[in-house]
Amino acid sequence: MRWFYRSLPIRCGALALVAGLSITACGGDRPQSNRPSAAEGAPEAIASDCRTVSHFSGETEVCESPEKIVVLDAHSLDLLLSLGRQPAGIVTPLPITTDRVEQPSVAVPYLGNFVTTKPVYLGTAGRAPSLEVLTLLRPDLILGESWSVRSASEVLLPKVAPTVPLGPRTEKNQWRRNLRAMAQALGDENLADQAIARYEQQLAKAKKDLAEVVSQRPKVLLLTGESLTKGAIFILTGEGFIGQMLQAIGFEVVTPPGVTQNFIPSSVEVLPSLNEADMVFVLGYSAEASEAVEAEDIIDEKALVERQNFLIGQQLARIKADWGENAIAQSLTASKTDQVYFRTFYEWNVFNGPLGAELILTQLRESLLEE
Repeated sequence: MRWFYRSLPIRCGALALVAGLSITACGGDRPQSNRPSAAEGAPEAIASDCRTVSHFSGETEVCESPEKIVVLDAHSLDLLLSLGRQPAGIVTPLPITTDRVEQPSVAVPYLGNFVTTKPVYLGTAGRAPSLEVLTLLRPDLILGESWSVRSASEVLLPKVAPTVPLGPRTEKNQWRRNLRAMAQALGDENLADQAIARYEQQLAKAKKDLAEVVSQRPKVLLLTGESLTKGAIFILTGEGFIGQMLQAIGFEVVTPPGVTQNFIPSSVEVLPSLNEADMVFVLGYSAEASEAVEAEDIIDEKALVERQNFLIGQQLARIKADWGENAIAQSLTASKTDQVYFRTFYEWNVFNGPLGAELILTQLRESLLEE
């Protein structure tokens, strides 16, 4: 279940937590066009109902209003649903054996609650989707973050349908650019304006609700990792999706001085230098639990629910136990005042869109207002 950890933002040259974690290749993608060549049967002139969509990797020609839309990752699904459209094909965190996702709310934790269709099952997140199934589905549009498009084959996908690769979701304001590119591909750019307006309204409401908390405990430290002793932990800054949200509410995101990137590989020994934080949010994940779930496909709904509950719980188990046993972590002011909160990486840093923001704000209220 690689959505829980696969897409951590790893800087070029930084140590990866596990193979394949990076969402962008070192040096970035070269812009390229998804326009079909004349040899592939493209018309000599662009039809009047077609438009050129500019995106992270270049340009793509999309015609008419796409009906069958495929998404290759959670971020793309969040944005599509935020624009009021439903997927015809998706990948899921949990491996299943049916041709269609009969219970999206179970197969895709959280986001599946917003899926009203029974989309075609294209494969499991972190693996390349089935090109055979994609071809048989005959979609009108394929959407995915650049890493998911590459893993599926950025050369072959445009031969199946117009493909729009989206930029790394955790980069500053990239989700807004991705949302606008997607809305343009759908043929209605006003959809993006409406989704962003709803997002801003959510932030304004949260700012009002949490005003007293902000005044009393303004400084927040954001961490993510599998454990405090196994591999690296990462500091998330105000330059990323979560940090920007917290800053918009009024919080100050604590980071080492001089940092401009949206994350920093770090270690538990660095934490005392960040002890100014009034609160700490720790986003846990578990590679071992994910690999265990991926070992076999899941057939029935009961088994899916059991695996989902197991996996959600295991994301936090290791790092939460480490935090309670580690002398450095326990020496922090936030630990002494019981202001350390544990959430999953999956829930907070995989969606990175308006629906994901709604979940974060809900859990913020649960943590900070219902104590």
